[in-house]
Amino acid sequence: MTSRRELASSVADYFDREACVLFGRATTGLALAIEAMCDGGDVIFPAYTCPSAVYSCIYGGAQPKFCDVRASDYNLDSAALEDVISTDTDAVVAVHLFGHPLDLDPIATVCEEYDVKLIEDACHAIGTSHDGPQPGSGGDVSLVSFNDKKPIDAGHGGAILTDNSELAAELREREKAVPVRDQDVLERMTEHYRRLYYAIEDYQSEFRRGGKLFEVLPEQFRPLYMQGFEIDSIADIEAAMDGLEDEIRTRRRHAGIYRSEISHPAVTHPSPLGEPSYYRYSVRMPSESCREHVVSSLRDDDFHASTLYYPIDRQFGGAEPVEVATRLSLHTINLWVDSTVSEEYVRNCASAVDAAVAEFRDADGDENPDNTNI
Repeated sequence: MTSRRELASSVADYFDREACVLFGRATTGLALAIEAMCDGGDVIFPAYTCPSAVYSCIYGGAQPKFCDVRASDYNLDSAALEDVISTDTDAVVAVHLFGHPLDLDPIATVCEEYDVKLIEDACHAIGTSHDGPQPGSGGDVSLVSFNDKKPIDAGHGGAILTDNSELAAELREREKAVPVRDQDVLERMTEHYRRLYYAIEDYQSEFRRGGKLFEVLPEQFRPLYMQGFEIDSIADIEAAMDGLEDEIRTRRRHAGIYRSEISHPAVTHPSPLGEPSYYRYSVRMPSESCREHVVSSLRDDDFHASTLYYPIDRQFGGAEPVEVATRLSLHTINLWVDSTVSEEYVRNCASAVDAAVAEFRDADGDENPDNTNI
């Protein structure tokens, strides 16, 4: 049986890094990396991202701050970063959202100018190719996930990658203090978390208030996000890595079908760099109301459709909307690309998207592409 050390070495080799530290969850690794590298100042996140990463910032004793993103690929806008970064900033978290590769060079240049750490979140983008280094090999540290629906889908686990051997040794010591959680308890807690999260989200969406209600979630659900590494997960991670190349090919093939067969002119496709591996294929509807109609139609026909992510700055007390991130969060639909769905499913889903958009436009004459209600 492969040992934990052997698996860590294998993961480090894949990403061409000197060291890999394994955790029960990627969020845990990010929290401990922030705790180790930062001094309680600001950590800048894209304003359109998964809330779990921001929870890590809170667990690591830092203060989250938010930067706008580009509409073309959903990734952090380096020009906007110049307006947000300051002498109070300890680190910037650069996310390859939905598997769209992010050019780290301009962000790294800004970080160097201000002498702050660059943390690369590659959880969605493992296997992505573009002109720069592969996701997972940049920044002071990189974060990868082995959780559900990620390119390396072992169902659980995550890792921090770095070329700093001293930092890696410190993170290994910190990980030892994080308990391995009882899975039955975590499953029950997960259900409670989801119900509460979506209830708050629905309330906020209807009344445009209540964002601060999200602030209670990180501490109340800390056991979900701070988990020690389970030895039993080694075999699952190994198997997922063995199947990674096939998984990436499947995701790209499915994304290509969506791109070619969702053809309604009101739908905006992403314009990512290079060749993404894709977490989900994300398209933008012309308005929030159109998005709601299309999502409802897809779900009625048993197609998967998510609306990732809620405006993250509002969850943590942002007073003013971050313009592009807010528009994307209100207009975007995420479609399944992984190997749990078939090509037939993808083609039928693409047809269903076009039909639902056409139905909505015919019925409501929704011609305003910026009907964001913000």
